[in-house]
Amino acid sequence: RKLFCPKMASDIRFYDREGPYFCFTNFAPDYPVELDGHTWPSTEHYYQASKFSDARTKSEIRNSPSPRAALDRARRYEFLMNAGWESRKCDTMRKAVKEKFRQHSSLAERLLATGERMLIEASKSDW
Repeated sequence: RKLFCPKMASDIRFYDREGPYFCFTNFAPDYPVELDGHTWPSTEHYYQASKFSDARTKSEIRNSPSPRAALDRARRYEFLMNAGWESRKCDTMRKAVKEKFRQHSSLAERLLATGERMLIEASKSDW
C-alpha cells in the first residue's frame, strides 16, 4: 500500500545516507540495540531476524555485516518465515524503534528537537 504525503516545508524526510537525519532510519549502523537478550547491530537486524523462530537463522541475520546484508539474508530465508508475521510486524518495528531511541540518548534528544514537524521515512520501496 502506498501513502501519498504532499511535501510541506516543515517536513523532515529522512532516508538518504548523506542526509542529516539518516540516523533515524533502521539502516543507520551506529546504533546497536539490546533486545530479547542479544545485542543487534541495528534495528534492521532485529526486525529481519524477528521474522524467524529458529536460532540459527536469527543468529545468521544478527551477525550480518550490515543492515542491508541482514535484509538480504532474511529475503533468502523467506520460505522459513513465521506464520502470522504480517500481524506482528508493526508491533515488532515499534518495539525496535522505541528501544533504539531509549537506549541512545543523543538520538532521543535529536528526535525531541524536531518538535511538531512531520517525520517521513522517504523510502521509495517500503509499503
